[in-house]
Amino acid sequence: MGQERGGHISPLAAYHEETDRFLILDVARYKYPPVWVEAATLWEAMNTMDTTAGKTRGFVTVQLPESASTRLLDR
Repeated sequence: MGQERGGHISPLAAYHEETDRFLILDVARYKYPPVWVEAATLWEAMNTMDTTAGKTRGFVTVQLPESASTRLLDR
């Protein structure tokens, strides 16, 4: 997505269904401010080769287990 080299993990903060775009909150915000990016562009950026690992990039989904989210709501 036009970064100098390599890659890193940055959170996706939102999705806008009407425009099919994701809001990226880049962890290197001193270089890359938050940006809305089309889903296809994001997918293409993740579907590149990581030269260090020798594997394609991808994404990680983080979610609280059902039991943990229930306990948080009970507080």
